[in-house]
Amino acid sequence: FSCGFHPYFLLRERDEAVIKGVDGCDYFDGVKGLPDEHQSGDLVMDHETDHIFRLPEAPKHEAAILDGSLKRAIAIVSSGNTKLVIWNPGEKVPADQEADDWRKFVCVEPVSDWPAGGTLAAGDEHRARGQVHRAVLVGGEHQAEHCLAVPVLLLNGPSLEGLSLGSGHQGTGDSTA
Repeated sequence: FSCGFHPYFLLRERDEAVIKGVDGCDYFDGVKGLPDEHQSGDLVMDHETDHIFRLPEAPKHEAAILDGSLKRAIAIVSSGNTKLVIWNPGEKVPADQEADDWRKFVCVEPVSDWPAGGTLAAGDEHRARGQVHRAVLVGGEHQAEHCLAVPVLLLNGPSLEGLSLGSGHQGTGDSTA
């Protein structure tokens, strides 16, 4: 199984966005096909990106998208994931998108055991949680007191709290609570 959240985040201009929370992480570079790259500092989104970051073991993971053009920060807080995918296709947009759509979004995706997948024994479960917080940037600084929490994804339930994927659900979006 593998599971994850697949949110697209609106940007005014991709080239001006910065992703925080991946400094010091190793990653697979899907654009270049390089398996053992290392991130030093924040990820500046001024190029086509398809990175699968390996996250350290922790009860929760935090990343943030800083979008100075829209004067906001978006924090992604997740648990139950071992990796974080950051993707923007650059000018190679998928067929279902407009030619310049790549300039207006970034995907920051908490995932577990992807792309290889893992195994859940009968009766076992895997829990994944995610939250998104939006904040206003004042003078380039994040003002946390303006955060608004919203769920990233709802999988057959009213909220992400308590979401679990039981054995036999193979990442289809089915969930048990």
